[in-house]
Amino acid sequence: MKRSRNLFLIGVLAVGLGLAGCRRQPAEEPVPAEEQAVEEANRFLSEQGITLPEGAERAYLSGEEGNRGVATREMGDNQQTYSIVADLAAPLSGVYYGWLRNSQGAVQNLGVLVAQKGGYVVERTTAEDWSTYAEVVVSQEEARPAQPSEAVLGGSF
Repeated sequence: MKRSRNLFLIGVLAVGLGLAGCRRQPAEEPVPAEEQAVEEANRFLSEQGITLPEGAERAYLSGEEGNRGVATREMGDNQQTYSIVADLAAPLSGVYYGWLRNSQGAVQNLGVLVAQKGGYVVERTTAEDWSTYAEVVVSQEEARPAQPSEAVLGGSF
């Protein structure tokens, strides 16, 4: 009787420990790609000591191979200023161009991104109204193109 009681207690203990071991820890929710791009871009800006203009609209840019960046758009009374700060590897050939694209596919060339502050930067101020150009693209080009080729970074305001 004592032996069967001990076996019973051992069985209960084993089942209890087995159930306790099967409890699942709450799974961490995956970070959405957009939030991850924001975190990576902010980390890059912080590492480089770059401060973006207060009140400027931001577009967080992401691409393959860890490419990341931030574009800003400031609307003034008679002008708009666009800038791109990007963490990109040095191109094997050619240069990086910054672009704005609207929903109809028309583009505005912001210019060549130059190596500066541990990354690549371009800034352009215009008196034209480009507020409908919400997509930001960075492309690598061999010559000055009329349209961007394949994007290495992209995002939207």
